[in-house]
Amino acid sequence: MRLLGVLIVVFSFAGSILVCGDTALQTGETITIQQEWKGYHCGYTEPSTLVIQTEDGWKEVWQRVHRLRLPRPELPQIDFQKEMIIAVFMGKRSSGGYDIEIVRITETREEILVDVKEKEPPPGSLRTMALTQPYHIVVIRRSPLPVRFQPR
Repeated sequence: MRLLGVLIVVFSFAGSILVCGDTALQTGETITIQQEWKGYHCGYTEPSTLVIQTEDGWKEVWQRVHRLRLPRPELPQIDFQKEMIIAVFMGKRSSGGYDIEIVRITETREEILVDVKEKEPPPGSLRTMALTQPYHIVVIRRSPLPVRFQPR
């Protein structure tokens, strides 16, 4: 009977290790954001999520983001051998008070997970009466894994 009690404790403990290990695989390692740009006016009027891995793709996105701005800011240099860009665009909104943010990026064995938080102005709140297009663009280390965006 005593042996049975010991085996139950051992199996219970081993089960805890497996559960913790599995949770670690699901949550993954947090990826550090190396550079970022955030704003409320850009050329993206439809909601979009992008993964940019080339200089040409980056030029196109940067020009579109800043198409309403003159003079256009200089294109930031990115080393696409070592880095890639993740971008989220909320699309056109009828007023201020909206926001989109990449709150966390994690890498698991299978994929890169991008947690995206969208914010709307509270009902009845004061807000600017101007069209907005919130966006958030970040640079992270390059990875061959697929990227999945998930709302938070």
